[in-house]
Amino acid sequence: HAKSGTSNPASSNACTGKTFNFVITGGTEPYNVSLTPAGGTVTPPVVNSSGGSVAVSGLATGGGVTTVIVVDGGGTGRQQTRTATITCN
Repeated sequence: HAKSGTSNPASSNACTGKTFNFVITGGTEPYNVSLTPAGGTVTPPVVNSSGGSVAVSGLATGGGVTTVIVVDGGGTGRQQTRTATITCN
């Protein structure tokens, strides 16, 4: 089961006050979403169904690259991870 979503990187010269939205599909629900490095906000941090969306906010202009990490609920040996990046210059 492959997971897909907005895999193209998002880039903005001014991230302060902006929200970046992603749709999660495929794989096994639920999906846990996190950011690295920490510092922004993921709403909601757990998406319970395929086709559900997540919003990333609280990133600062000049913050550099933030990676959005989505891990599905496939369990040991079947769990899948996908990432997308947001660049704030």
